[in-house]
Amino acid sequence: MLQTLVYGMLLLGFAFLIALPAYGIYKRGIEVMLFPALICFPVGLGILIPTVKEYILKRNLIASTIIVDETGILYCNSKREVVHQILYSDLVFFRQRV
Repeated sequence: MLQTLVYGMLLLGFAFLIALPAYGIYKRGIEVMLFPALICFPVGLGILIPTVKEYILKRNLIASTIIVDETGILYCNSKREVVHQILYSDLVFFRQRV
């Protein structure tokens, strides 16, 4: 449900900050819509590009499943690819001297 809300907000942000000024330029002309377009396009792109990059492109780097087996702890994404692992062989026992 949260993912649907995020995608809906991205779609509304695109519509209000990119598509509507572009339609205004098409319908009314560049002379009338130049100032609103110069404001809306950089703000819209400044918000939408990092958001799309974070939520869509980096989604495969987010661990959604944790698998514990005889080799260690594996963090897997939704495609069952290992994104991070902690191997038991890498863990070292530190003993304090008294």
